[in-house]
Amino acid sequence: MNQAGIVLDPEGIAIDTVTNEQRYSSLAFDGTNYLVIWEDFRSGFQWDIYGVRLNQTGVVLDSNSIVISAASVNSQYSPSIAFDGTNYLVVWFCSVINDIVGIRVNELGTVVDTISITITNAINGQYNPRIAFDGTNYLVVWDDYRNGEFSDIYGSRVNQSGLVLDPNGIVISPELNWQEFPSLCFGGSNYFVVWKDDRGDWPDIFGARVNRAGLVLDPNGIRISNGENDKGFASAAFDGTNYFVVWSEERFPNEWYIYGSRVSQTGIVLDPNGIPLVSASNSFWGPHVSIAFDGTNYLMIWEDYRGIDYDIYGTRLNQFGIVLDPNGIPISTAGSDQAFPSVVFEGSNFLVIWEDYRSGYDSDIYGAKLNTSGTVIDSFFVSVQPGNQYSPALVKGSGNQALITYSGWTDSINHHPANTMRIWGKFYPFVGMEDECSTLYAKGLMPEIYPNPFRNLTQIKYAIKKRGDVSIKIYDIAGKSVRNLIMDNQEIGIHIINWDGRDDMNHKLPAGVYFCSLRTSKGISETKEIIILR
Repeated sequence: MNQAGIVLDPEGIAIDTVTNEQRYSSLAFDGTNYLVIWEDFRSGFQWDIYGVRLNQTGVVLDSNSIVISAASVNSQYSPSIAFDGTNYLVVWFCSVINDIVGIRVNELGTVVDTISITITNAINGQYNPRIAFDGTNYLVVWDDYRNGEFSDIYGSRVNQSGLVLDPNGIVISPELNWQEFPSLCFGGSNYFVVWKDDRGDWPDIFGARVNRAGLVLDPNGIRISNGENDKGFASAAFDGTNYFVVWSEERFPNEWYIYGSRVSQTGIVLDPNGIPLVSASNSFWGPHVSIAFDGTNYLMIWEDYRGIDYDIYGTRLNQFGIVLDPNGIPISTAGSDQAFPSVVFEGSNFLVIWEDYRSGYDSDIYGAKLNTSGTVIDSFFVSVQPGNQYSPALVKGSGNQALITYSGWTDSINHHPANTMRIWGKFYPFVGMEDECSTLYAKGLMPEIYPNPFRNLTQIKYAIKKRGDVSIKIYDIAGKSVRNLIMDNQEIGIHIINWDGRDDMNHKLPAGVYFCSLRTSKGISETKEIIILR
């Protein structure tokens, strides 16, 4: 999408179009292209890991998806990815054996390793891998059940040749009860790993520094949160001076608040009582908090329940731990729920995306742009295709570019029935609104109706060259007007309207051929065919 918030790929980039379901994408950028990976059910009996490369203009470079892992007896889940300057390392866990494995993929999309790299094959189960790169080696961390019924936090370094440097695993936290859901970042000279910890009477947030040699500098863990309250999951970022950790906490019955704390590079918790990031009550943060840093301040976003539905809120705080927006920034307060947010800083502004249920029946992907002053300067939809869209992810590319991926229900592709989940992508390329306008004007008033055919919802995108009255009507095959979509005076530019396949009485129209007619007061008209499937 451009700087005006116009999505330049409104139909989405079809990253994968094979049979059955694809979901839960993750992605990384190598300086030239993106590698998008996901869980894939094309086999019909197990989940595998596939991927494709995209260049910065949105072209899928691998017409046949890259088979990253398609084991014959196990399903593969929870992929995570990082890039080391030469190759990507993709990690995941295998069912049945429940081990953490990985494989390298080069910049040409070629799988480097003939067999997957076993990062750990300890007894019992290992789950939820996460990965980071320190400039020399990777560190992979995970939940580990080798010591019994409770999970611990383990990790292992992997070098750029795919050699596992710690085959027995690094014991990061072996305390009593559960340690789970690790997250990590690299900053300064060490990694910082954080997790939810149940060693005491109440869950707490702990962390530990791990140096590049794999030595755990805090073998007993650093207690980051205190108090007899339930805690949520943790996430960490690095600002060049300190680590910053955020979590949710139930400090009053059924009232959740967002807290954070700075941790120095020497492992000192600078805010032992926690910084209350939001003063409003019932501000609930689920496992999908997201943080970005703009070089001066952080922006943290979360799911917020201060109203009657979940909304997306955020707050900025500086490197001294001062909260700049104590009441939170309302990023999206649309009807129904908004959830699972993600944020990046693209060089000039923050870009936020999330799942959105404002339509009332399906989840869509929406987004917003915030400047560094914390002002929402634009909001937009990323995908409102029929069916559910979920699990959005995004990564910063070169310059101010970003790539957004999500898993979306797809009725049809190029007029061929699909009826399954697909991995889709859209760019935030910052090429300017004028480029898209001129392209649309060259094509005509109404160049895009997508999807078409459709079942539940289609999008009509059109360009107005001169300000004036505009009407859009839907006619049946007999020429009878069945729906007045719009009759308004409109400005020059690109306009978008959705149609849910209903008539003016809000009744669902039967399957068949209909016609969309656009007319302007300047005497310009255009009619295009639309097909409804039921």
